[in-house]
Amino acid sequence: MMPTTLTVLRNLTEQLSLRDKELHLMKRLMDLLPIGVYVVNAEGESVYTNDMISQILGRSIDPEACADQLIQNNTLYLAGTEELYPAEKCPIMNALKGTSGCVDDIELVNGDDRVRVSIKAVPVYGESGSITHALSTFYIIKEAS
Repeated sequence: MMPTTLTVLRNLTEQLSLRDKELHLMKRLMDLLPIGVYVVNAEGESVYTNDMISQILGRSIDPEACADQLIQNNTLYLAGTEELYPAEKCPIMNALKGTSGCVDDIELVNGDDRVRVSIKAVPVYGESGSITHALSTFYIIKEAS
């Protein structure tokens, strides 16, 4: 017996509701992580940040900002120096080119303090094999001040 249109719509609605609940749970779990999470799409546009990333940076990330703007807007320094951190070494930029990486030689300005962080980033591939996103994590190594 063929399902009625109403049955199909009801099943679809239930599936979408379950998916919304799962997405909400995933966001809640990501916000509980003790590391900052920052995700951009293939064009470098911000698509997700968790709560911790704002605490690490000392400010919210502009949802309209691209990854390169994040680097420019949050003054990143080569650890222990006054030298600006080169954008081409930043893991999120390299992940968008297909290279995973981790660096722990970055200090960022958080209010009046400088904080040393470890940043790891990986490319995310879609079904076609092309890069769809880059995911990065930020972890405070120490308050550098």
